[in-house]
Amino acid sequence: MKPLIAILLFFSIIPSTVGQEKNFEMKSSLSCEELNPSFESLTEALDQITQSEYRFTESFTIRRKKGLKAGDYYSCDNKTGYIVLQINERQIIYFEVPKSEWKGLTQSNDPDNYIQTLIKPNYSSIE
Repeated sequence: MKPLIAILLFFSIIPSTVGQEKNFEMKSSLSCEELNPSFESLTEALDQITQSEYRFTESFTIRRKKGLKAGDYYSCDNKTGYIVLQINERQIIYFEVPKSEWKGLTQSNDPDNYIQTLIKPNYSSIE
């Protein structure tokens, strides 16, 4: 009976280690510190921001027909970063937004109002 238990324990451990890479790090083509904040277009900004490596990233989605539908936060220093929002069918990027503002947005009962009153008037953006 003991050998059977040992075999079952062995096979129950294998799936948890399969597919895990140890000491393997993929490098993106661009470090977030290398980003040029004077983007020429929304497409260029989205490509560079979403393909870079960051110290902190976080996302949310909201299922609804109108208004804010999704948001992503990317930060190199875990203090300020980029907020990428999908509002209806368009995307907007806000620059140099403190992490505290991102947290305020994600915890707000009215995120659309939060954007209009606290983020939009205080941070530069590209649409």
